[in-house]
Amino acid sequence: MNFSDPWPKKRHAKRRLTSPAFLAVFQDILVCNGELILKTDNRSLFEYSLVSFQNYGLHFEDVCLDLHHSEGYEDNIQTEYERKFSPYGPIYQVKTRFKGDKKMDNLVKISDLESFEQAIQGNNAMFVFSTTWCPDCHFLKTFIDDLVAQNPNWTFYYIDRDEMVDLCIDLDIMGIPSFVAYRHGQEVGRYVDKLRKTQQQIQAFIDQIS
Repeated sequence: MNFSDPWPKKRHAKRRLTSPAFLAVFQDILVCNGELILKTDNRSLFEYSLVSFQNYGLHFEDVCLDLHHSEGYEDNIQTEYERKFSPYGPIYQVKTRFKGDKKMDNLVKISDLESFEQAIQGNNAMFVFSTTWCPDCHFLKTFIDDLVAQNPNWTFYYIDRDEMVDLCIDLDIMGIPSFVAYRHGQEVGRYVDKLRKTQQQIQAFIDQIS
């Protein structure tokens, strides 16, 4: 992203290309472990983007506070805008990378009601309700593999809420991402709301019902 509109007013933050909603779009477009690079002359946008990238779970590969006066950046290709405005102040650059695959490959996907009814009969069945467009769901994907690995006594299932809307209505699951746990056909716990969930919060929920 080269010198995108900084949208300086706070009420316009969602329009910035480094906001969580746009990061979710980029993650869908990019290949696995795809790189995202921001270059800007706007300090406020740069600082906002660093926080946004960190909160989203991106891996930082390089951060430069003065691109044109730092060693190791001789191969930088300048844009027309960059050449025009670099005399007036530093050019900031950050290179990040989306961590891991964008999919929930370590979860068993449930696509129909019959499969769901069979799955809930298991000893420890954890259902993750998510979608492909939700920024907080993409954030979840940055650490869901770790959660699965750390909880081998649980079988994790993935349900796309948009594909199984009727089931989600029956289960009163409107907020995503959300977690519902079953044991031998009985619900034993749920972590359901529309708020972003950290790995620590989800692990605490699992520990509580284990």
